[in-house]
Amino acid sequence: MSCLIVNKQNAASYTDAHRVASTVSTSALVKTALYGEDANWGRILFSTGSTPLSTPRDPSRVSVSFVPPASSANPSPLPLLVHGEPAGADEVRASEILGGDEFAIVVDLGGQGVGGKELAKYWTCDFSYEYVRINGDYRT
Repeated sequence: MSCLIVNKQNAASYTDAHRVASTVSTSALVKTALYGEDANWGRILFSTGSTPLSTPRDPSRVSVSFVPPASSANPSPLPLLVHGEPAGADEVRASEILGGDEFAIVVDLGGQGVGGKELAKYWTCDFSYEYVRINGDYRT
């Protein structure tokens, strides 16, 4: 299982940043895409868009990146979505990042709303077959 941080930045408030980070981090569709090492920015953007926020959002200002740990051979972020447009992500590199033990997803709202500089981090993990099997077989 991979552990990751969903780092939500440039939100109008900490509450908005935390809500988006929480929604992305707990999305079963996002977690299964991550386990499959799939750079599916659409699932991340959908989770972002489905989160109730205190200010309206503009999808054309949202950016999404995968960020490997600083200790990796190539620690630079991999952009998936830049200002609402697909970045043509390198699927091989995405798979390498997602196959690691730890990485981050950065969702940047582009400073929307008053202030627009708030940040929240949320730790989570992916959904593997083993995770589903263990929790599906568990009986109380």
